[in-house]
Amino acid sequence: MDTLFSLTFYTQPNGNYREGFHIGLFTSHEEAKQIEARYRKEVAGFKDHECDAEIAEIPVIGHRGDAIRVYRFWGWNVNDASDEVDIMGSDCYTNRADAEAACKKAQIATPREEWALDTYTIGQCDWQEGFVRI
Repeated sequence: MDTLFSLTFYTQPNGNYREGFHIGLFTSHEEAKQIEARYRKEVAGFKDHECDAEIAEIPVIGHRGDAIRVYRFWGWNVNDASDEVDIMGSDCYTNRADAEAACKKAQIATPREEWALDTYTIGQCDWQEGFVRI
């Protein structure tokens, strides 16, 4: 089974809530570490504020081969402050129909208020413009 490496930055906790910035999915742990280092050095917000970084191994369901896109679904609840909480993320799927079917099963097995199915381009970096604290 293939594995991708998900890089996410988290801000320092504000009460019980930490804001997460998902940067992307990468083919190796080393690539994710290089992207983390670049963001900490060059990208607004990430270089200016204390942030924790997490690199998580995400299994890939299906034969990835030379595919450049994968699908991943998310479920979450919303608290009284309108923060996304109780977030659950799936494995990555190479086939959209398989991801949709797994998402439907997860909605029954693990109820959440909101659900989304996302498409990711492997190696693409999000939040390249950074973020600003007001």
